[in-house]
Amino acid sequence: MKAWKLKLQNKDGSNIRIAQACIRMGTSAFGLGNLLAPFSKEKQSFQDLMAECEMIVTH
Repeated sequence: MKAWKLKLQNKDGSNIRIAQACIRMGTSAFGLGNLLAPFSKEKQSFQDLMAECEMIVTH
């Protein structure tokens, strides 16, 4: 997602696996998982928590 300067990665900085991508797709129903982000300690959405990954902003 270069246009938005976002990167999806594991907590250690490595690329996510196919299984994690499938979990993210399956749990991101209509963007409702993003409603959890403001209340999460690390500002993560539901799909990020379930897939054990994070979305970061690159510069």
